[in-house]
Amino acid sequence: MAPIVGRDFRAGEDTPSAPRTVILSYATWQNRYGKRHDVLGQVVTLDGVSNVIIGVLPPDFHFAPAGSAEFWTPLCESSDPNNRGSHGLSSIARLNDRVTLEMASSEMSSIAQQLAKQYPDSDQGRGATVLPLTEVIVGSLRPILLLLLSGALLLLLIACVNVSGLMLVRSENRRHEIAVRGALGASRMRLIRQFVTEGVMLAAAGSSIGVCAAYGRSSG
Repeated sequence: MAPIVGRDFRAGEDTPSAPRTVILSYATWQNRYGKRHDVLGQVVTLDGVSNVIIGVLPPDFHFAPAGSAEFWTPLCESSDPNNRGSHGLSSIARLNDRVTLEMASSEMSSIAQQLAKQYPDSDQGRGATVLPLTEVIVGSLRPILLLLLSGALLLLLIACVNVSGLMLVRSENRRHEIAVRGALGASRMRLIRQFVTEGVMLAAAGSSIGVCAAYGRSSG
């Protein structure tokens, strides 16, 4: 996703000798800098390091595992080739179609064991965990999401029962109309098609209103 102001990171900006750069979130650009376009080139200090602002992300940009980050910087390579203390990093990878999650987890565990033997001072007792991205994003929220889904399904069931009752009442009131149509030559299949069409139109109208309301609610 391209920034709406400025540019993206370039190759080489993650090296120790390159000037530190940063991209702002839209909320940070709006709240801290008043959406000024002359923010590009300004310097902001993060963790004691000066970073040059090079861009602003779109308002709809959201990277779930990182939450609502205010500043985005490239992961800088360590200038010390012997540094083995970066154990808190996470990465996202796409598995090959022929590789299962269990295979990837087994391979990462094997690599971690080899590193522990090769570098016992820094890697002993360390490991690597492979998880589906959805599990990382949802995490402990899964029970809450399931509860919300159950509530939504219950509301849908109640709505369906109410609509069915209304349709039954309406069909009772249309007995005379149905009898007249049958007397005029309308077949049973044609009458069924008419009722099915009316039901589909009603469902489509209700779905459209629901989608519009949900989109407006989420956008607001």
